[in-house]
Amino acid sequence: MPKFAVGDHVERIIGQHVPVHVCRGIIIRVIPNKFDFVPQYEVNFDDRLIAKLYETQLRLIQRAKDLK
Repeated sequence: MPKFAVGDHVERIIGQHVPVHVCRGIIIRVIPNKFDFVPQYEVNFDDRLIAKLYETQLRLIQRAKDLK
């Protein structure tokens, strides 16, 4: 079961040298895993860079439903 949903604001936590412009972003797509181990997400970062990251590489900042 995915931990994050589309629209959630997240922060990238894995990586010793993560550039500032790819630290915080918004989940734009949940990529299902057929084995249901660790889901992947497409994240749109502040500079419009889109990256695929695993759930273990992200930390929740704010849920999309809390923004309304």
